[in-house]
Amino acid sequence: MIVLAGGENIAGDSPNPWPMFSEELVIERDPEVVILTSFNLSEALAREAWKVTSAFRNGHVYEVNPDLYSRTTIRLLDALAELIEILDRVGIPE
Repeated sequence: MIVLAGGENIAGDSPNPWPMFSEELVIERDPEVVILTSFNLSEALAREAWKVTSAFRNGHVYEVNPDLYSRTTIRLLDALAELIEILDRVGIPE
C-alpha cells in the first residue's frame, strides 16, 4: 500500500512479509514518515534512538486505525486513501 500511495517502504526489500528491524536498521534507513498500526504512539515517541530519524525530527509519526490496514477487506481502500493523504501532507512524493 505504501508504494500504491506514492511512498517507498524502508522494508520493501525484505523477503519476509513481516520483517523485524533492529533500531539500528531503522535509524540507518532514516524513514521520512512512520505509520503506527498498533495504538502505540506514546511508546514510539519514547524511543530515544528513533528521535534522530527524519520522521521523528519533523513530526511525521502517525497512528492509524489498525483495523483498516491489517484486515484484507474492502476497507483497505479507506486505508489507502488515508495513507495517500498522510504522504501528500508531508510532501511525498515530491
